Amino acid sequence: MVIMEKYQYMRAFISAASEYAKHPSETTISAIQRNLGVISVSLDLSIFDPTTSIAAEFYVSLHELMNSLGSRTTLIWSTVDVLQNACRNTNARQALIHTYKFAPILARLLEANLTSEKRIRVLKLLQELTYGVKISWQEAHLPYLISILTQWVMQVKEEEIVALSLGVLVNLCYKNLAAVYTLMRTIDTKTFIRTLLKIQINNVSTSVPCCKLLIILEHTNTNISEKHILDFAAVTFTSLISALQKKDVLLLRHIIDFFDDVGQNEHSRTILLTYANYSKDVERLLATLESNSDPDCVALLMEFLLSLVKLKVIALIPLYPVCVKSAMTWVPVEQVCSKALALIRIIVIESRRTRVSTEVLTELDPSVLMLITSTEDDETQEKNELHNIEAQGRLAELMQLFQEMVKISGLRSKVLKTFSEQAMRKLLKPILEYEETTNRDWPGNLIQNSTTNLYIHALVLTADLAANNSNWLTLYSELLRKKQIQMIMALALFTGDGEIKQKVLQLTSSVGFPQECVAAVAQCMRQLEPLVLVQSNANTVTGIGIKPNINYNGNEMAPLFSFGQEERLNTFISKLETAIESNQIGDITTSAVMELYEYKVKFAFFPVS
Repeated sequence: MVIMEKYQYMRAFISAASEYAKHPSETTISAIQRNLGVISVSLDLSIFDPTTSIAAEFYVSLHELMNSLGSRTTLIWSTVDVLQNACRNTNARQALIHTYKFAPILARLLEANLTSEKRIRVLKLLQELTYGVKISWQEAHLPYLISILTQWVMQVKEEEIVALSLGVLVNLCYKNLAAVYTLMRTIDTKTFIRTLLKIQINNVSTSVPCCKLLIILEHTNTNISEKHILDFAAVTFTSLISALQKKDVLLLRHIIDFFDDVGQNEHSRTILLTYANYSKDVERLLATLESNSDPDCVALLMEFLLSLVKLKVIALIPLYPVCVKSAMTWVPVEQVCSKALALIRIIVIESRRTRVSTEVLTELDPSVLMLITSTEDDETQEKNELHNIEAQGRLAELMQLFQEMVKISGLRSKVLKTFSEQAMRKLLKPILEYEETTNRDWPGNLIQNSTTNLYIHALVLTADLAANNSNWLTLYSELLRKKQIQMIMALALFTGDGEIKQKVLQLTSSVGFPQECVAAVAQCMRQLEPLVLVQSNANTVTGIGIKPNINYNGNEMAPLFSFGQEERLNTFISKLETAIESNQIGDITTSAVMELYEYKVKFAFFPVS
């Protein structure tokens, strides 16, 4: 009965939409409008969860309805409101972007005669539904959408429309060569860049996307991109503080993701390191953080600080203790915990490398870190906690942090005192009490990387502590004799990332690792191989488990041609069109045809990953 109530308006909409498709009438339009109105203001965002059959049917019906409506109908704007509300559910937003693909339908709504209010509504929704989009080819809606967006950027005077149009353009072009190519075919590149440089200084909302587009468009031009990257660094800090104060999570995510990717490129990284105001800007960020209580915003800022530490900015070394102190206060907060632990771990590594660890160590309190592992004695709760992906991620980060802390003599004894082998036994209870005769879905219950990673990191920490402690050595030996641990090691070698694979291989040279365990793991790999291959093939077909390549490299954002090549190509195409129109195609020189062929070869073999 509860389920029926929860989804009654979705069911009613599906029924009315189906009737409207067969027999359009004012009655069915009214029914659709009424149900959409209720759904668009629903506070229960779980109704939009794409994993339910009713939600999936709802999205299909909504897509079909929107496809049949024009921008001048009242009904289409009710559907826009529903999609905007659905985007508040993270999983639903991902499904709307990658599975149901509503962006092409929304692109059709961007007509020249739209009121400013309606333009803003569509652009806000498009910004949500293009964030992280993957475009592998020139999709049919791209030329029109990019043409409209660039026109509004260059011609419209309203700052909000310009900022939103820039945001959608960035989403479309970011790591999508097909969209970059379409943009460069649509505009006069030099004129567009001059426009970006002009509006870049208007305000924060336009500065960030302008910098992003300039970097995307000019990535092949070192002299220009150097200035733009430094401008982007300055704008980043200003924008972060503004977004933190407004608690604008989406803008924070845009800024931080892009900064992290730019920092991973060798050329851009070198330029970022020359930015002169890191110390002052980070101090301002940390001061702003003290007055911010939104966990989602704080988690993103921890991620940003992590990117800065990975850059190895020398000016930030004196601020490491302050960063650790700030992160420690947020460790008990679930939404922030993993990011805070990762930041502390990297700072510990860097402090050890730069030999300035004394002040950092004073801010580290293992007893506070242990709050992560504190659970009630309720076995059901413990089981749920361990099988929760987010909880596994937090515990895996804690294990990695402890691995770094025990490498420092001043902290090793504190960790041993706070985190005993009994605490590790409690953490590994499902493994230690596992019976091989139990009828369980093996290895499917461990195919999730989060579970495998947690156990591997826990095993590595146990190995580190076993080197100088007999109690930990006993536990380590006991674990290595367990068939399920051997299975986990084998599974990690199949499905883990490079770091996890390396940790497993390094275990074979640890104190107390028996030679027969190597043979046992090899045997487990032989047993797992057909199962892992079957699951891998299934994931390839369904799209489940496929990870996008998040590693930035310059080619992903670079235009297909330099501007000089582009101009020569456009000139030649114009000549070719003129020759065809005047029936003088025979006058085209062989060298010109060869030049065109070279461009075709360049396009065909351009690296996309």
